[in-house]
Amino acid sequence: MESVFKGIESVKAGFGTGFYFLEGDYVVRVKRVFVKRSRQDALMFIVECAVLSSTNPQRPEGCEPNWVNKITGNDSALPNIKGFLAACGGADPTNEAAVEALGITSEDVDAAVSDENPLAGTLVKLHAFIKKTKKDTDFTVHDWSPVDQDWAPGK
Repeated sequence: MESVFKGIESVKAGFGTGFYFLEGDYVVRVKRVFVKRSRQDALMFIVECAVLSSTNPQRPEGCEPNWVNKITGNDSALPNIKGFLAACGGADPTNEAAVEALGITSEDVDAAVSDENPLAGTLVKLHAFIKKTKKDTDFTVHDWSPVDQDWAPGK
């Protein structure tokens, strides 16, 4: 009989819940961008990061949180993903002309989540803050922006 624990060698230890960003300001290095299906079969856009600078002591430099954006049934997914890609491309996502100048396409997103992992190593800023939903639950908003050209750890 095959062990019910087959595959344990290739997984990370944990409780099945991700390690996510908390409120704060960060500079991160993108490790990997990919798409995965959740246990409920929802399509998820996931960015794995390494924190280089943080204002939140619960997510210090060196930790590796993820940003998970549910695509299935989420009308804000594409704008959020486009904002992230714009920041990776050096454009301020709030500057519509700068974002449009990048010409981000669905093919660009497909490439970003490909096995080639072209965004690995990209530095971006993140401002994460809590906002209340219509159902009065907390939701963490992730505002991405490009890193200043002269940024260095400790600045």
